[in-house]
Amino acid sequence: MKLAATHVTRYWYSEPVTMCHTQTHLKPRTSPTQAVLEYDFQVGPQPGSISSETDYFGNEVTLFSVAEPHRELIITSYCAAELASSQPPDLNQSPLLPSFATTNVPLR
Repeated sequence: MKLAATHVTRYWYSEPVTMCHTQTHLKPRTSPTQAVLEYDFQVGPQPGSISSETDYFGNEVTLFSVAEPHRELIITSYCAAELASSQPPDLNQSPLLPSFATTNVPLR
């Protein structure tokens, strides 16, 4: 199955902001059951610096700074991914949680 997603974050400021430092976690991870086919990341206004790193958990982190006065910041990411079919989890491996109907707690 192929999926595509667009994510937009928009900040509006009441006064011009002269400097912002931001980190995002927007790029999906590649795994045995998920392949990232396409990824695009854009920021407006244009960042003066932008870099990527991998966090402790293996997620890509995008860091950027905008060092010009701005009253609006727009972050847009687009991703297309392909998901492989996988087996549903074995529910017998997890204990069942009691439902409200089977507990002995009186309802008020």
